[in-house]
Amino acid sequence: MTNSPKEVIIVGGSFAGILAAKALLGSKKNVHDLKLNITLISPSEYAFFNIASPRVVFEQDKLDAVVFDLQKTLQKYAKNTSHTVSFIKGSVEHADLEEQTVLVSNGTTLKYDNIIIASGTRSVNPAFKLDNHNDIDYTIDSIKKLGEQINIAKSIAVIGGGATGVEFVAEIAFNYGKEKDITLFTGSSYPIPNLNKSYGDKATKKLEALNVKVVNNKRAKSYTDTTIEFNNGIVENFDLVIAAHKHYPNTEYLPKAVLDKDGYVDTDENYRIKKYHNAIALGDVLSMGMKSGVDLAHGQRPGVETTIDYEIFENSSVKLKSYKKWGNILLVPIGKNDGVGSACGIPFPSFLIKILKSKDFMISKASENLS
Repeated sequence: MTNSPKEVIIVGGSFAGILAAKALLGSKKNVHDLKLNITLISPSEYAFFNIASPRVVFEQDKLDAVVFDLQKTLQKYAKNTSHTVSFIKGSVEHADLEEQTVLVSNGTTLKYDNIIIASGTRSVNPAFKLDNHNDIDYTIDSIKKLGEQINIAKSIAVIGGGATGVEFVAEIAFNYGKEKDITLFTGSSYPIPNLNKSYGDKATKKLEALNVKVVNNKRAKSYTDTTIEFNNGIVENFDLVIAAHKHYPNTEYLPKAVLDKDGYVDTDENYRIKKYHNAIALGDVLSMGMKSGVDLAHGQRPGVETTIDYEIFENSSVKLKSYKKWGNILLVPIGKNDGVGSACGIPFPSFLIKILKSKDFMISKASENLS
């Protein structure tokens, strides 16, 4: 072991990347007094509280409350530590896990001792999440454009019956009521299919009360901004079609050998890529994860912190903690005053969903996660 600092790269600047940075900079298990040079790479200089994206499309005066300067956040946590932190605006084009290098879109090749893969996922519509190759301005412009399109359109179709689709179609209906013809195509037998059917039935009734037509068992084969072609070959026309049904992992820069069939990172139960224990993955890119903020904060965080202490700070006395799912906790606002949700099979009453999420889409809690 040398006295030179260890080079640690974090790929991604959203929830998982910031959690990783906090874990590195706040670790109390540095038994070897190692110094780290931490480099965080992200296409945007700002983190985006995408949980609130369905709301800020309609309340754009709140946009400043859901974006956070990454460099300020990093410097805040690096203060009074012996570690150095730097930020590179760009995307990782290629990661060579054998040579322990990454190629950044600005043409720079960086060498690392440890890499933390926290590059997250992207949505079909860039208004819902940061794009993998564009900065925050692209997201904000997409949000503003979507708000303008919705305002003009008379007939609107939303594709996707998961939480985002239900939340977003409800926001449209809550703001425009009976002014527009609004349809949700769930693509499944009921909305929010990762909860049981009773929740889907409740969601349907609440959406219909807001003047949303809910169409089940009708899957889109392809679509444009104004048309949907369904699997049965029928094409329907609308003034506006909004896709809110799929996320893609930002892992194209990694070797396919370390990814599962859907492109998510395959790790051991301690978040390490199996043949490369100096490579740690967390957040939405994780194959075994549940792709939720609750899972990241409560299911993944304890184990990730012990793995960082063991692998990066070389503390062999640390007892590794395996990943454990944090149950299925899902709160789905349906407008500002209603919603459906469940915590480990226990229903949440509407008034509690309103307090916890529907009222402001957790914007008041955004800084706790991203700054």
